[in-house]
Amino acid sequence: MFQYNKSSIDGVPYGKTHNFDMDKQINIPQNAEVAYLRTIISGWGHASPGTCAEWCIKTHNIYINNVATFQHKLEGLGCAQNPVNNQAPGNWSPDRAGWCPGMAVPVRFNNIQKSLFGSNFQFEYQFQDWTNTGNGEAYYAISTFVVLKSNEPINKATIIN
Repeated sequence: MFQYNKSSIDGVPYGKTHNFDMDKQINIPQNAEVAYLRTIISGWGHASPGTCAEWCIKTHNIYINNVATFQHKLEGLGCAQNPVNNQAPGNWSPDRAGWCPGMAVPVRFNNIQKSLFGSNFQFEYQFQDWTNTGNGEAYYAISTFVVLKSNEPINKATIIN
């Protein structure tokens, strides 16, 4: 659906107005057996207040047909226990917003209800409200894909901007 994670600063600006398209219309083939959203997200940058998005614990919502359906909580993962700890002097040990240096960023899976298959539905990814007061920049490097599974041939999902 979207892939705004070419690099950390190519992500979606957080706390500022932007032109990144986080709303889509989706149609999943009726004969799909399983469909889910696959999202990878990490926060980058040091912006005030709270040095968001890299360091702030925030909850993001996925809305389906204007209803908050899934939540992604970006919180500490125990970076101090990170097996990749040779980043001296570095700052690898403090927890970040849902990721740790040297570790794989968690993949978030959200199953789409089968009742939505075969018709158009609205999708919107929404960051928790926060305003950048102008000290530094903050970004969310994010990708979200629709994954389909079936034991018979199916067409890919249709995504409309």
